[in-house]
Amino acid sequence: MPRQRSEKTTPLSEWLDRNQDKVSRTDFAQKVHLDDRQNLDRYCRGDRRPGLDVAFDIEDVTTKLSAGKDVIAARTWWLPPEQRPRRQEAPAKPRRKKSR
Repeated sequence: MPRQRSEKTTPLSEWLDRNQDKVSRTDFAQKVHLDDRQNLDRYCRGDRRPGLDVAFDIEDVTTKLSAGKDVIAARTWWLPPEQRPRRQEAPAKPRRKKSR
């Protein structure tokens, strides 16, 4: 008996569920040049983010299969601002005392 699917969803997992009559998850993984479906499942659960090349492949395949109406854009995988690592500010330089 297959395991129950994770409750976590991402735009990609929702897209694949909506378009399961057009493409299976295994076929989709092959179309975006993934070695196996496990990587696709990790992206669908949100456990992992694809690299830029795979993100663009996902955008291309979703564009072609949905005729441009329902696309998973590559920018979907960027981190929201609150999760981005903060830049560390340079320490303040000590002020010089003015000589008289």
